[in-house]
Amino acid sequence: MEVIMKKIVWGFLILMVLAAGTAVAEDMDKGKEDLRMAAHFNAFGILSGSYVANFEYLVLPWLGPMVEAGFYAKDGNTGFTGSFHARFHMGKGLNKVFIAPFIRYQNMGGAVTENSVNYDFRANVWTFGANVGKRWIIGPGFSIAVRAGWGPSIVSTSYDGAEPVNKELVDDLLGIFAGLDGELSIGWSF
Repeated sequence: MEVIMKKIVWGFLILMVLAAGTAVAEDMDKGKEDLRMAAHFNAFGILSGSYVANFEYLVLPWLGPMVEAGFYAKDGNTGFTGSFHARFHMGKGLNKVFIAPFIRYQNMGGAVTENSVNYDFRANVWTFGANVGKRWIIGPGFSIAVRAGWGPSIVSTSYDGAEPVNKELVDDLLGIFAGLDGELSIGWSF
C-alpha cells in the first residue's frame, strides 16, 4: 500500500510541475493578486513518511475553497486523511493572510502501549476546526504556505482483541492531538 501511495504522490507532483511549467508564460504577465489557483505539497513530510497535497481555487477574490489529501506510513502506523477548508483571505488574491474553518476525516491505525502491552487499534476521526495561515508567492508563481489551527474531534476507536484499561483516556488524548492542524508546504500558484 505504501509503495502505491508513493507512486500516486510522485505522479501528482510530476503533474503539478508540468501544469506549473505550462502556466509560467501566462503568469509572467499577471500580478500576484491575479493568481487564482495554488497546488502545494508538504515536501518535508516525505522525510517522515507523510505525503500530503492540497489544491486551492479562488471562487471570489478573497475566498478560496481548499481540498487536501494525505497518507502516512511509518513504524507500523498507517493512515489517510481528507479535508475541506474555506479560506477567507485578508485582501484580494492568494498572497495574503487567511483564516479558514475546516472539516477533516482521518482514518489511522497503530499501537498503544499500556503496562508493557501493545494494543493494535484503528480510529476514525472527524475534526471540525479553524486555522490561520499565510501564503508567500515568490517570483512568477512559486509559493510557500504555512498554517496552524485546531478543532474538537469525534473519535471512534476499535481495538484488535483486548482493549487497554484506560481506553477513554487514550481516546481523549487521540481526540486532542488529532484536532491539531498545520501546514508547511511548497507549491505553485497560477
